[in-house]
Amino acid sequence: MCMIMQLAARVKRVWSTKTRAVVRLLAAATLALCLLPTSAVPASALNVNDYFSISYNVTFSRSQIFNNNIFYATVTGKATCLNPLPLTFNEAEITGRVIARHQESGAEVTLNPSYMISISPFPNDVGASIESSKQVALQFPAGSPSGFYDIRGELIEARVRATLWFNATAYLPSSQAMGTIGYMLPPPETEEEQPFFGITSTEGKIDNQGIITEAVFAPSVDNKCSVSLEEGVKALDKYGDPLSRIRIYELVNPPPPPDNCLIISPVYDIKPDGAVFEPSAGVTISYENNRVPDGVNHEKLVLVTWDEATSQWIELEDLMVDPLANEISASTRHFSAFAVMAYTAPPVFTIQELDVAPAEVDGGDEVSVSATVVNSGDLSGSYEVILKIDNEVEQSFVVNLDGKSSEVVSFIVLRDIASLYAVNLNGLLGSFVVREEVIEEVETPPSFVISGLSVSPVEVDGGDGVSVSATVVNSGDLSGSYEVILKIDNEVEQSFVVNLDGKSSEVVSFIVLRDIASLYAVNLNGLLGSFVVREEVIEEVETPPSFVISGLSVSPVEVDGGDEVSVSATVVNSGDLSGSYEVILKIDNEVEQSFVVNLDGKSSEVVSFIVLRDIASLYAVNLNGLLGSFVVREEVVEEDTQDLAASAPPPPDNNRWLTGSAYTAGAALLVFTVWFIRRRKKTKTAKEPILIYYDLPLDEEPVE
Repeated sequence: MCMIMQLAARVKRVWSTKTRAVVRLLAAATLALCLLPTSAVPASALNVNDYFSISYNVTFSRSQIFNNNIFYATVTGKATCLNPLPLTFNEAEITGRVIARHQESGAEVTLNPSYMISISPFPNDVGASIESSKQVALQFPAGSPSGFYDIRGELIEARVRATLWFNATAYLPSSQAMGTIGYMLPPPETEEEQPFFGITSTEGKIDNQGIITEAVFAPSVDNKCSVSLEEGVKALDKYGDPLSRIRIYELVNPPPPPDNCLIISPVYDIKPDGAVFEPSAGVTISYENNRVPDGVNHEKLVLVTWDEATSQWIELEDLMVDPLANEISASTRHFSAFAVMAYTAPPVFTIQELDVAPAEVDGGDEVSVSATVVNSGDLSGSYEVILKIDNEVEQSFVVNLDGKSSEVVSFIVLRDIASLYAVNLNGLLGSFVVREEVIEEVETPPSFVISGLSVSPVEVDGGDGVSVSATVVNSGDLSGSYEVILKIDNEVEQSFVVNLDGKSSEVVSFIVLRDIASLYAVNLNGLLGSFVVREEVIEEVETPPSFVISGLSVSPVEVDGGDEVSVSATVVNSGDLSGSYEVILKIDNEVEQSFVVNLDGKSSEVVSFIVLRDIASLYAVNLNGLLGSFVVREEVVEEDTQDLAASAPPPPDNNRWLTGSAYTAGAALLVFTVWFIRRRKKTKTAKEPILIYYDLPLDEEPVE
């Protein structure tokens, strides 16, 4: 406890003498990368321009906002350290809010009550720089009056961390103007009133099988987004019918991008939903240069589409970027929302693969010292490489690298005095030897030096091989043996005895295998390095089966008694895994037949039933909730009275009067029967027509 109190007192003394002024400086620099750019800091604060070169930009995703739709403020900034700082700081945090003030009434509303931005690592070394890009979601509260608003950022809290966190709020401006936004009521009510709405018909350019017979070009109204269908492409809507038209409009409230990403174009929603293309359709979107963040290479922009199933932006394949035309194109097999996106992860630098050659020279000869600098971030940045010989700075060089790129940095060293010289290139260690001038031809005993450690690759998957090598030099005149011992995490892994003639060298290599994900330390006779085994990436789990039945067909809808009626529908499994689905046919609410269909993932099948009825009636059909009907007609009987009369036998001669009476009564009955049948037929044909209705789901979109 006593030691802790002493340490706290020491930190307090350091804070009192140096840190208070530095906090003012670093907080101002931190704020320049956030939503509160520095303006008038207190007169007692250090001048940030003496220590940092700062650039800053704020843009809004939209200048016109409708109703309470969400929009975004995108902040990009860069700070480069110009002079050494009194203390080393690790991290900075800013918490703030965004306020909008109505220009006419002066009424104020809060667009974002609280956001927090963290910056780590912090640029402490001379030449080091950091870039930051952040999107902050903003929204006008319900009931906000229409008009133009002045937007400003307000500081809630600022703090920086060295060993402990220190509050720097008092040293920063309380607010800063950000720009002007127009707010409108009400929003567009129909799809046709959305901004940049465009529609293109395919009439005359597609056959009844959905095959494009003449190239189709469908632009948006602002001509910044287009869809192209080449001749021979098959284009169908979600019902399997030929695609009749293409609609493009800009989303008013698009989904936000993921972290360390920035959408730099309008988001275009291309419809109809469910349209499919074989092999694919082309999508092209243009972008503005001023929307591309500083440090982003245009060649590394991507075209993304919104995946409703996963609620994620997905990068399209077969990308083609034209930096001169500011366009990016890709192919797609379906319609959705599309946009141009830039990756904005800040630069992260590493240096590796030190090479010192030759390892032994005469006085005055050149020695080349080189290594590879890698920027694994998305944004470009600067990195200072410092070469030290025997722990003294020899040379330095600032390398500027685009994101996801690398560069070999080389230095030339000259030494006249014979000695073994230690090389330190930003922590990579090696050495070289300057030989003594030989006056007499006296053979010297073997003298060994090992240098030029190489660990490659520095990052692998479990079970992959890592090559560890170095150069052993025998600077003596006589041959000899030298044991090279490889240790991994301070445990002996392998060893090798190299036999070298005088004045010769040999590269010694080892292969190391590790399965467990970790950082492993390498020690090769005192030469230090490391490599990383990455964690295994678990593949996404396939989705379970999900069934939908649609497209009920009852044919024919009117039959005679005993004739067949076909009832069919399509069952679709939209999941990834296979499964079973029972289809039940009910006639007049009574189960008629059933069938269990087995479907693979992402497949469909048509299920059909045959129904027979003898009794004339209207029959209701229910196929798993899909409703329809069919009619069995009544049988019509007709006979000709003249034929009946002609076929009657002649009366007998005996009892002529009695037989004549019976004949007369029979004829009258026959005429009445024929009259009754014909009257009934006329009555039947005069009835109202039978109407058959089919229920469609409310969420089904009509066929284009």
